[in-house]
Amino acid sequence: MGLRLAGLAVTLVLLLAGLEALSLAWVYSKRGAVYYAAERKSASDVPAALQIPEAVFHPYMGFIHRVGRTGEGWRTNNVGFQVAEPLARDAPDCCDIPHARRDNEVLVGVFGGSVATSFAMRAQVDATLARRLQEISAYRDRPVRVLNFAMPAFRQPQQMIALAYFQTLGQELDIALEIDGFNEVVTSQRNFQSGVEPSFPADTLWGEWGRQIERQGGRSGEAAAEAGLAGYYRFAAQRWMAESGQCFFAACHLGKAALAKLSAWRAQRLERGLRQTTATLFPTTIRTRPAPGFDVVATTADQWRDASIAMASLARQNGTLYLHVVQPNQWWQAAGDYQPIAADHIYGWVPDLVNKGYPAIVARTPALKAAGVELLDATLLFKDRAARAMYVDDCCHYTDQGNDLLAGAIADQVAAIQAEGRAPASRR
Repeated sequence: MGLRLAGLAVTLVLLLAGLEALSLAWVYSKRGAVYYAAERKSASDVPAALQIPEAVFHPYMGFIHRVGRTGEGWRTNNVGFQVAEPLARDAPDCCDIPHARRDNEVLVGVFGGSVATSFAMRAQVDATLARRLQEISAYRDRPVRVLNFAMPAFRQPQQMIALAYFQTLGQELDIALEIDGFNEVVTSQRNFQSGVEPSFPADTLWGEWGRQIERQGGRSGEAAAEAGLAGYYRFAAQRWMAESGQCFFAACHLGKAALAKLSAWRAQRLERGLRQTTATLFPTTIRTRPAPGFDVVATTADQWRDASIAMASLARQNGTLYLHVVQPNQWWQAAGDYQPIAADHIYGWVPDLVNKGYPAIVARTPALKAAGVELLDATLLFKDRAARAMYVDDCCHYTDQGNDLLAGAIADQVAAIQAEGRAPASRR
């Protein structure tokens, strides 16, 4: 009897060891690192500046920060865009919009998502962009004011709408920088996978806020039960993913990550059913059934191209130099083999969507140039540099050094446009 129990114990140990070995091999094949050597970090630990709580609905742009909101190193201006805290503290009304030109300022507007937001706030407190622009004859020795029109999770055509709206309110700009690419390709694909109109703002934000409001208002009967169950599974997915980051063994990590994916799938199915069968004030379902062979990636890239052409036209009519910057992202394979900072990072869904979407938008850059859009394809700007020096997280956001390098590349492009006489005539 003792020998039998010992044999069973040895067999169990061998099975567990085999499972752990297979889990280690899987993690290594995906991340190029041994699981035990990876930094232990909560999978839900997203930097506060890159989250979007306390947002409010906007009648034109979908959503915006609540006016008066503060975050880590920033506060919002009079319309809800983030301003770097040192600037907002020292000059409280410095960046309210519309902003009237003061003391012969060079007005630079930055449009895009959270990457553009971080770039704008860095440029507001660091002299790299301003100093380089002041070396250009058109802006020689003039003070530079950087205004932030970017918002985390914005994707085209939200930026185009923002430019049109604030121009309508009388906002002048010498330079309009559109820094995008990432949100466009990932949001449309995630929306489409969830049965949501792919051209809409991110459903995980705009649509979910609407559904939360409706849940607070109450549903009755089966719909209420399904809404509650969907919320439970959504919460369970977040908890399982957070706990997976605390596992010591790779098999534990994979098991909890798998439970997180299963819970998220169940929540998604329930939420899709509610959207399709329950009346809502926030309709997000696809308006027209896609034709056979519908390619969401190609369609998104075409819409991204057309939105940029429209922004360039709007800017040109107001004497603004428009520069479209296609942002770098570490997960695009053409930029090199990226090793994540955290083994349990929450962006496992990103690489596949990026590597489907980025080739499509880069393929449309010749069409943008042919349409007269000034373009800086910065997708490979960080390729030969250490990722840890350029990226602050495993999503897409840059360190100060990365933002400064991008600022230099932008200034070089603006200088070339001015030197070759391609900038529109200023209406100042």
